[in-house]
Amino acid sequence: MTHYVVAVDVSGSVLPKMILSGAAKLTQALKDDSFLMTVLAFNTGILTAEYNMGRDFGLKRLTQPFRGGGGSEDYDCVWKHLKALDIAPDRLFVITDGVTPSWGDPDYCLTTFVLIGDYADRTHVPYGDIL
Repeated sequence: MTHYVVAVDVSGSVLPKMILSGAAKLTQALKDDSFLMTVLAFNTGILTAEYNMGRDFGLKRLTQPFRGGGGSEDYDCVWKHLKALDIAPDRLFVITDGVTPSWGDPDYCLTTFVLIGDYADRTHVPYGDIL
């Protein structure tokens, strides 16, 4: 079964309505009937993690508030977390405004950046797909 990881940027520059916008983009893009989804919330570290949820529960989870947040962000924590737990998803989706000092590991897994907010139009993504 296909396994997606969705990493949600909950840093200080990302508002809840921005996350909902990214979740809506992602929901439209995921046409698979069946998949497992892991949802991570991060800023400079992983704040919450919910593993291996079914399609409907995973997509619904993205529309609910995330705890934590604030501060800055560093995408590297997402890849470090996945590697530490030996999670190699079929695709990683990163919902973010694109304000970061690092972009993670381009060689670890297929990655799609779901850009949200005011910075999205001015963000240069160095690898992966953009949604």
